[in-house]
Amino acid sequence: MSELLGQFAREPVVMGVIACCSLLSIAIIIERFYFYYKTREDDEQLLLEVRSRAQSGDVEGAIRFCENRESSIARTLKDVLISHKEKRKNYEKTVEDAILREEPRLERFVGALAILANAGPLMGLLGTVIGIIHAFGAIGAGEGSVSANELGRHIGLALWATAFGLIVAIPSYICAQYFTNRNNAAYTAMRTAASHLINILETGKEA
Repeated sequence: MSELLGQFAREPVVMGVIACCSLLSIAIIIERFYFYYKTREDDEQLLLEVRSRAQSGDVEGAIRFCENRESSIARTLKDVLISHKEKRKNYEKTVEDAILREEPRLERFVGALAILANAGPLMGLLGTVIGIIHAFGAIGAGEGSVSANELGRHIGLALWATAFGLIVAIPSYICAQYFTNRNNAAYTAMRTAASHLINILETGKEA
């Protein structure tokens, strides 16, 4: 830890920017996991309840049931039920509009996390280049004679910058991919659930 703090003191700008990227990345990851936790639902139970009420003709009850839920599937099903109640019947547009409305909630900060995943190694590379420049500058200033301790400090900065940049990038990249895959699965689940509900509303039974 003392060595890392020493590198911050030697190159505060680069290392400070990497540290800020790290903190921002952690904040985004925590916020996204909290969002998924807050909006978690037993989707199977949700679908069973909504389908049951729709089959029995209790569209109002199904709408009220969905209104008390925070998941994207519940909000999409509610829009379908309202569309059916108001006899608009343009279900495809209703579902796509619902998905477009949910997209900002699901995609929030995921793009920024992907940018941080790419920026981390680049900032680390910048720190590496600066460390090597300092090392060669010390060698040139000493006309070929420079202490191993001084040279080691500059090389240490280069290596620490690379390592710290990767520490930021790896979890950011993994989490960004995880969030993207989870969101894609959510979009598929929304369309599938809506399709089943529409079939019930139109025919009185599931496909």
